[in-house]
Amino acid sequence: MILKWAEKREKDKMMDDLGTFIDNLINERDSLADKVRNFSKDEEIAKLLKENENLRINSLHTLSEKERDEADAFRDEHWEKCKGNMAYLLTGASMGTAIEVICSKCKTQKDITDISVW
Repeated sequence: MILKWAEKREKDKMMDDLGTFIDNLINERDSLADKVRNFSKDEEIAKLLKENENLRINSLHTLSEKERDEADAFRDEHWEKCKGNMAYLLTGASMGTAIEVICSKCKTQKDITDISVW
């Protein structure tokens, strides 16, 4: 008798938990459906373009792909050779920004400026 009562109580709790879980799924589905209905691709693109422009304006300098590749190669070479970190030297020029990388240990410098982006 007590065993049947305990089983019924356990079964009722599991059914309540399952009901709560299903209710939560339904609420999440409805919330996501609202987001999809209200989604505006053009608005999201405009927001991301504005964020990208803000980052560009407030950044000291953005490396081109070529500059990034050369900086990475320099860093890897000097980390392997002398365990040096690297610093960037940015020099304003009339047309753009000249970029040099400098090893913190051996003080080797390399100009990685990509003038094609000027």
